[in-house]
Amino acid sequence: MPVKRNTPPTVDLHAALAPDVLDPWLEERFARHRARKDELLASFGRMPHEIGDDETNKKAMNLEKMLRAAVKDTTETHHAIKEPVLLATREIDGRNRLICQPMLDAAVAIATKRATYLAEQDRKEREAARVEAERLQAEAEALIDQAVESVKALEQAETIGEQLAEVEAALEAKPAQIRTALGVTSRLIYEWVYQGVDDLTQVPHHYLMVNEAVVKAAIRTGTTSIPGLCIVKIAKAPVR
Repeated sequence: MPVKRNTPPTVDLHAALAPDVLDPWLEERFARHRARKDELLASFGRMPHEIGDDETNKKAMNLEKMLRAAVKDTTETHHAIKEPVLLATREIDGRNRLICQPMLDAAVAIATKRATYLAEQDRKEREAARVEAERLQAEAEALIDQAVESVKALEQAETIGEQLAEVEAALEAKPAQIRTALGVTSRLIYEWVYQGVDDLTQVPHHYLMVNEAVVKAAIRTGTTSIPGLCIVKIAKAPVR
């Protein structure tokens, strides 16, 4: 008896979303909205530059309401067309995250471990160099003290001083670069990073920004004056 094999479904998004397929379809879906737009804008074009009487104002109110209704109708069609695309995008992005995020997390963990190791190695090397520098400094000073009695001791002190300078220069040298058999290279670097606020009152004002959402919420509750902010009253004539 032959074994049944599941054939994975095939979805050709490139073919479905190709311009020569998508454009005619969108043209048909938005046709009535475009016709309504042309009709309403033609009416708008016939309006006088200024409203001079109540009758004209009533006509303007009706036209405004029809324009807003047409925008709402068109937007509903837009959302209906776009919804499956958004759902597909979220599904595709989710699959990508399931695969990539664990690998990125692992790569970050490796980078953190390597940086910790290299920093510790650098600390040990610098500490050893510091101890050696102190020893050489002490030895040089001791020999200088004896220089009054021995010219040879003075020459030895100068030699040790040169060695001390070499050790101090090594402290400032860049860490050696590490290369793996695969050709991957790495070296320890230091950088300044932002990790939070210690005292908000000490932060210079140009590093702060106004929370626009909080300001708007305060205005809705009746606040009309906030120090340092420009709050003005504007006229609106909503149509319902």
